[in-house]
Amino acid sequence: MPEFLNTLPQIEKWLEGQKIADYQIVQSADQLVVNAKGFIQFQGLESIAVKFNRIEGSMSVRQCAISTLEFAPRIVTEHFSCPDNQLSSLLGAPEYVGGNFNCVCNKLTSLRWGPQTVVGYYKCDYNQLTTLEGSPKVIDSFFSCSDNQLKTLEYCPQIIQGNFYLECNPLETLEYFPQRVDGDIFTTQIPYLSHLHNKFLFESYWEFVQLERQRSALNAQVPRAHERSREYKV
Repeated sequence: MPEFLNTLPQIEKWLEGQKIADYQIVQSADQLVVNAKGFIQFQGLESIAVKFNRIEGSMSVRQCAISTLEFAPRIVTEHFSCPDNQLSSLLGAPEYVGGNFNCVCNKLTSLRWGPQTVVGYYKCDYNQLTTLEGSPKVIDSFFSCSDNQLKTLEYCPQIIQGNFYLECNPLETLEYFPQRVDGDIFTTQIPYLSHLHNKFLFESYWEFVQLERQRSALNAQVPRAHERSREYKV
């Protein structure tokens, strides 16, 4: 866990150096944390030396080479963005984001410890995701997980109230497709879905999903070969 500045003079000096003027430093347990207002932007930093608690506004941490979000506030009333860093985990990410959440171009393999409430869009493209575990159940705007290593949509949000972008993933199944997508579905450069699209050109993705679920249910009901063989020997 990173060591944060923990004296008033040190924290005030650091905040002033980052041109953050509208803030309050408060005691939380055995640690001093910062509440701030406005658009808080960091770029090019190797580390962030203070612990934030609440941002009345937005926070952007772009191209900072950071490897942890443990400095991040618990609550951001508008947008939180941390693209182009060295994050391999969302541990420490805000619990609540009142606008958009953007964590593209990192080294994430899952969305564990990410925010569970995102009122805007959720972007996690260009990572190394092999699972969507940790994603919110409901996305109030679009959800974009393109250019990852996803073979399954397990743990995918169940309701997406905008577009769904899942392009350039090695998907092998639609079994865990969302229950509802209010916008368009983008599936460019996914061989599995391209095959289905060619085969069922005039069918909807919802019919693809139903076919997939029916096939999975049937497979679960049919005994495997070795189980049938064992039954015959009894």
